[in-house]
Amino acid sequence: MPQTSTVVLITKQLALATALEIDKFSKVDFREKSRVVLGHNCTLGPHLRVLEYAYHPDFNNNYYSALAMVQIKGTIRQEIIPICPPPTVFEEPDIYAMTLKHALSMSSCGIDNSPVNMVYEGQAQIETYPWLGILYYPIHYKRFTTAVVLVTRQLALAAASEIERLPKDDFRARARVVLGHNCSGPHLTIRDYSYHPEYSSKTFSALTMIQLETDLSDLKVRPICPPPLYFKNPQFFALVLSNDCRKSKIMIHKMQYVSPKVCRAYYRRSNRKPKITVCKFCTLFQLDVESLWPTHTACARSMSGGRCVWRSGAVLAIKSSNRWRLLGFGVYGPGCQVPSRFLDYGMYHKWVERNVQRIGRPTITTISDNHVIFRRMSGHIQRFGPCDREETVRELYSDRDAIEVAGYRNGHFSYNVSLYANVEYSCVTFRADHSSSKLKEAPKLHIQRWCAGSTGICFGFGYLSIHFRISVRFKDNFRFILRAYGQEAKIVDPRKAIEYINLKMQYPTIPYVHEVRDKMKNSAYGPYIYTV
Repeated sequence: MPQTSTVVLITKQLALATALEIDKFSKVDFREKSRVVLGHNCTLGPHLRVLEYAYHPDFNNNYYSALAMVQIKGTIRQEIIPICPPPTVFEEPDIYAMTLKHALSMSSCGIDNSPVNMVYEGQAQIETYPWLGILYYPIHYKRFTTAVVLVTRQLALAAASEIERLPKDDFRARARVVLGHNCSGPHLTIRDYSYHPEYSSKTFSALTMIQLETDLSDLKVRPICPPPLYFKNPQFFALVLSNDCRKSKIMIHKMQYVSPKVCRAYYRRSNRKPKITVCKFCTLFQLDVESLWPTHTACARSMSGGRCVWRSGAVLAIKSSNRWRLLGFGVYGPGCQVPSRFLDYGMYHKWVERNVQRIGRPTITTISDNHVIFRRMSGHIQRFGPCDREETVRELYSDRDAIEVAGYRNGHFSYNVSLYANVEYSCVTFRADHSSSKLKEAPKLHIQRWCAGSTGICFGFGYLSIHFRISVRFKDNFRFILRAYGQEAKIVDPRKAIEYINLKMQYPTIPYVHEVRDKMKNSAYGPYIYTV
């Protein structure tokens, strides 16, 4: 019997086979005697000869389950038709969500707690949708609240304009996020937050990423799924949270898509004719201010009509294959029967993915030519922009130099800085200012990193000591100020961490385990040895 191996044709000349099976064949005359039969059995079908073969680089080195490429030659009368390459989109969106590219803890994403698959319009409970949540911050005897939506196991999205309003002296310490419950439910603390780069510079309707402390939490979190690559005649839904966070009530609206042209036209008319606005609050401000429009906007309106104002954080989503998928994040403003504005999450999902991949990597923010900020916090999402007050609580080091020169002339000043590997730097500021107010032009800072290691080590500098040279170009007497804030890194003992995790785990109950163990101990023929 001849040795056989299954192949699949992927081009006119190349076929794929299992590397382990090809490796079993004798290589003395493999190319001369081997034949490939396509679309027939091996006895009756026309065959093709083997010109060359090659193993995948992973074979033997890392894996035995790898591929071998077989190049075929010869001419046969039948037409050779290879199989098509994988599609860029899948017909079944549920399969797409399980691909590695978008596997951000998506094994159970978008699955609600409803006993039925049908979605009904009207009132519902927040406990049914575990990815909907509330961020609250206590102010005196009240709570400031804003809606959030969980998009990965660690990251939630909120409205940037509402997070900006909160005090930053103790935001991470005092703010809490409750998911799938009203604000009296179990909460998660906040590790860090980061604004989208478009906030303030282009628009005030932007997103803030909230990183949650979920590593040591017993709460089971379930994010909503990412948007699909395509959809055909879907039913849109808007999920709007109550303004009272003590209530579990949410409203579900069936939505109808509104084109950008119609949406823009409505808000332009609302500025010219305040009488057509749908609520008494809408006449207090202009709705068509350019800075209030999201950079990427999706518009939709409720099919049931009515007049209302929706808070920020209304979720625009579809339900496909029993999974909810996020399409948009609502902007504060008119809702119900008028076109409501949503941030198109399909344009922001890549931003979330990049931040997941870059957790713990350092960042450098250039505030101006004479002001630069450095950050490095392991386990934290990347933050940019000025330091907030909570980041500057613990000062590690500070230095202040005053440089005096005779007369106006161009000068150069260098300052060497070393950042140690065992320190978490929440914020390091470098700033230079001319002493005289007559000069309008500020000194210019230039940061150059010094690294004597290999290229790989120098580029992967997330957890290594970093050495910088700060170069300052100046024209008059100036002051150079360096301030470093942070704390010493906490090193976790792996053995104690595993012990702690094991204590928190819930093991499955095994019936009659004690009875079986006692019988095995008393049996002289038991295959196991027990020690007490």
